[in-house]
Amino acid sequence: MSVASVVVVRSDTRGADATYRGICNTKKPGYGVLKFGPGGNLITREWLAADGRATVESLYTGPNACFRGKVYVNEATYGGGGGGEGRNQSLLPLRLGSHVETTDVSTFARAKSDEEGLTACDLHSKAISALRNDVSSKNEFRGVALGKEDRKYGRTSGLFGMSSASSSDYQSAFNRTENAHFVQLRGGLQHGSTGVQSDAACIQPKTSKWEERYGRAQAGFAAVKKMLRPGVSVAEANEEFMRHMDPLNDHVYGDVISHTGYASYENHFRGDPGARVEAYDLLRIGCGLGGAEAPSHRAILHEEVVFVKPRAESSAAMAEIGITSYKGDGSEGEGGGSGGSGGSGEGGGNSRGAILDDDMSSAYKPRSHSGMGGGSVYVPFSFPLDDDDNI
Repeated sequence: MSVASVVVVRSDTRGADATYRGICNTKKPGYGVLKFGPGGNLITREWLAADGRATVESLYTGPNACFRGKVYVNEATYGGGGGGEGRNQSLLPLRLGSHVETTDVSTFARAKSDEEGLTACDLHSKAISALRNDVSSKNEFRGVALGKEDRKYGRTSGLFGMSSASSSDYQSAFNRTENAHFVQLRGGLQHGSTGVQSDAACIQPKTSKWEERYGRAQAGFAAVKKMLRPGVSVAEANEEFMRHMDPLNDHVYGDVISHTGYASYENHFRGDPGARVEAYDLLRIGCGLGGAEAPSHRAILHEEVVFVKPRAESSAAMAEIGITSYKGDGSEGEGGGSGGSGGSGEGGGNSRGAILDDDMSSAYKPRSHSGMGGGSVYVPFSFPLDDDDNI
């Protein structure tokens, strides 16, 4: 098949950019090269290490260039992960030619493969279950979630039967705060080599008002989970959630659904309440929650992660995804799911970098929504880590 266009995705110098990780399925710094056919279908996906700059440039520059069509290179801006945007001066260098355009490549990171989606859901399930087991420290959280020996609970196999031998493949983060109204628990797990991660958050209410409020929120989250399918808008999900809340006494901050996967918050909805869910979206259900009696105390709730699959009755749903559905699940020519691209050496090993603060930041980009908290904004929350977290 002839190549119609090439997309080059370069990482920053640490391989930490969430969009890069989502496209290349690795935390190692380097370059991803995606070659598309005339119809927008992916032909090959290849990964090259950070020292492969010359090989990448030889594809489209110089007299012996093997491709002279349109080439797109990711622009030097932050995007996708963390919700913020701005100049990124740390991207790996790349020489551009006259037929090369810089572009926002975050759209290619939106669709997730089956492996990525199932991994993220499994990590979140482990994390939220550990938090609900009343863990009080990062070592307890990691032990209960991943299966390390936990003397307090007498467990050695973990809640989900994961052996302790496999726990070294993951990084973890944990935080516990307390006020007069509730205990806030937040924990995250990240796959060591690919960077797929979870960011779970729940509370333990200490007053009857907060117990009732939390119950309303959980009922709302369950209702939103049932309705998620391709075509549902952000506004519709917000409206369904708010049907379960007390509009006078419950203050809700942020949209109830947002993208996740390689960052706590991936900004694919772009703050647009009319944006719609697509097949292969990986969505987190949650919000910031406060009360009229104590507006300065706000809880963070990241209760569910849902991987949206195409409607079974419509094969056309997959075709509508177009070029963003490049993620393969083992089919020939697409490189497979996480850790399986066309290039040698990609995805292997166990990168031991910490989960970055911006990866574990709040999902709530400062904005206001009618009926969603009266126009207040939620202050971004970051998840500090120290060296002890890299167990």
